Amino acid sequence: MTFLRWKQQGGVLIVAMVMLLIMSIIGLAGIEVTGLEEKMVFNMRDRQSAFEAAEAALKDGETYLSTTDTLPTFNGTNGLYTPKSDGTNHWDDWDALGSSVRTMRSQVSDANKKGFSQLAEYATYIIEELDSDTDSSDSDSIEAGKVVEERSYYRITARGVGITGSSEVILQTVYKQ
Repeated sequence: MTFLRWKQQGGVLIVAMVMLLIMSIIGLAGIEVTGLEEKMVFNMRDRQSAFEAAEAALKDGETYLSTTDTLPTFNGTNGLYTPKSDGTNHWDDWDALGSSVRTMRSQVSDANKKGFSQLAEYATYIIEELDSDTDSSDSDSIEAGKVVEERSYYRITARGVGITGSSEVILQTVYKQ
């Protein structure tokens, strides 16, 4: 028995330590991948929240246009604009609009903000009055002497910000009335 004790060199200990090192590296890599996936999911949720808020603001703008009998003047106040003539757009610099935007009514009037209470900012929108269309070829009827109704077009641009404030979604639609 004493003869075998002198022959042991500790090879199993070295093999066990190498295996433990390999297992630790694999575990750390797994933790890193999981952390990255968690960040990606949170960023997707943040952007989706901003997108949904912008969609809700578009709907709010359409509801405003369809329920308001007499629209106020589109003079750059209260979120009502006419398109710029210099080729730039109002929505290029949303911060420059300041308080002259329309805030989604449901967020302001409801205590629970319709599910948007987690967002970093209120969803806002602007409405631009576009040129009217009086083209008779677009009329539903070509009867002689029939009055062609003037159609009004409005561009609604909505901005939604996500939960962290780092994601922003801007959507547009054209509304015909």
